[in-house]
Amino acid sequence: DRGCSIVVAGWSERPRTQDEDIPQRFTLAEPSLPGGTEIQVDAGWRVIAVRSEAVPAGAVGDEATDLGRPLRPPIGALLTEWLQPVPDGRGRIAMLDALGERQVFRDQSVRVADRVATLAGRPLLSANGEFAGYLCALVPQPPDDPAEDGSIGLAAFAPSLRSPLSRIMANARTIHGQLNGPIREQYVGYARDIASAAAHLLGLVEDYGEIENIEHADFAPQDERIDCADLARRAAGLLSVRAADRQMTLVAPAEGEMLSATGEFRRVLQILVNLVGNAVRYAPDGTTVTVAVDIGTDGRPTISVTDEGSGIDESDRERVFEKFERLGRAADGGSGLGLYISRRLARAMGGDLCIAPGGTGATGVTFVLSLRPASADRPGQGERG
Repeated sequence: DRGCSIVVAGWSERPRTQDEDIPQRFTLAEPSLPGGTEIQVDAGWRVIAVRSEAVPAGAVGDEATDLGRPLRPPIGALLTEWLQPVPDGRGRIAMLDALGERQVFRDQSVRVADRVATLAGRPLLSANGEFAGYLCALVPQPPDDPAEDGSIGLAAFAPSLRSPLSRIMANARTIHGQLNGPIREQYVGYARDIASAAAHLLGLVEDYGEIENIEHADFAPQDERIDCADLARRAAGLLSVRAADRQMTLVAPAEGEMLSATGEFRRVLQILVNLVGNAVRYAPDGTTVTVAVDIGTDGRPTISVTDEGSGIDESDRERVFEKFERLGRAADGGSGLGLYISRRLARAMGGDLCIAPGGTGATGVTFVLSLRPASADRPGQGERG
């Protein structure tokens, strides 16, 4: 009513075809949203209102739960912390693209706890025309939806999480080391805790992404001719500094010792680093961890990792390979996924990972990785010195 002026600062011309089918970049109308839980967020994506009367029975809402957890965001929570957006096949996240231009978005796949849902939203404007947030609709996908296949869904955007977590770790370690000047002692402790938490989260991201990869139906490790003794020495070398910090001795196969097998080089090294790392973490200070190679009773090449820790009871020797199993060590910083991933990888390569008989009480434990014998028709393939 007070008038306005519009200035066109620049433009480019192109031929116009009569049958163009180009969607509008800006949507002025307020499109209807699908049914489901209505969630209103402010300009900072904090939840300010939730309405779920229109939710189908047994789906989501106040009373409906999945494994005892309500799929309803608490007021004041950041929506992007309560749910995880899942990138599309091109690695794009529709809701973030729309947010940059205050536009409508639809069909954004999200994960809430271990449920998969679809999120849609339209921008809200205040009385003076300023951006005021979004009105969103959350619709759960049916239980038999292909996306609900048990995968964790982090592999697609793990690289996006890895970079900021690495920066947090690096900055926290800089503060903890007081490289830019002295600071109060309490802040040194805070920085150490931040670096430790970021390292733990980064490990979880890597593990969850790895689980999604190895549980995929198309996952198949490469067949390479590898030297078990060389890989054992490499794994011991990678953990030597950590072992030295605890006055531990790492014993590896002697230089010149060789034992050929078939497997994927980096996957076998990944398994061994996990096994040796666990031994260094859980065995007492000043003890010895031994990595050895041999031929098993079935004629298969084996790599064993033996520590001098408290051992693992017979009743727990299969349980330790289950997802998220830490045998009560809830505060050790581990994810409980390393041994599960290692066994899956070993079996995918045609081998196995198990705990050798004995080693109960205070005599330690021995993990044995068995692999397929080296293929005679693949001389030297994948073998690295």
